Amino acid sequence: MGVDRSRRQKQKRKEQGFYASPRNLLKSPDFRELSAWAVKLYFHFASQYNGYNNGKLTAVYSELLRDLAFLSPTRIVNAKRELTEKGFIRQTAIGNKRTKEPDRFAILKPSLGIDWTANADNIAMKPP
Repeated sequence: MGVDRSRRQKQKRKEQGFYASPRNLLKSPDFRELSAWAVKLYFHFASQYNGYNNGKLTAVYSELLRDLAFLSPTRIVNAKRELTEKGFIRQTAIGNKRTKEPDRFAILKPSLGIDWTANADNIAMKPP
């Protein structure tokens, strides 16, 4: 009986997940200059991160338009560009429409003391 409950609780934690934003990220001048769309996309990437999948984070247009109310693909492109230019994300793989493979990204920002680049630095940019 106790084992089942423990197993259910572990599964629930795994499904829901949790992301804590470091204060130094929220107080950084670069982060404060981001547009609202870029912040929303950044937290979308952060919500996918599980400690082992940096460099494999995705931004699927249909999902962002439906679930996060991005309203247009142009806003997604502009938010990705803004995050890339400010050094918050890096594209690690180019997607392929024919095989329906999405673009892949890694979260960066070592100046804030976030060690998320450990796995992402080993991933080279791959053409389609």
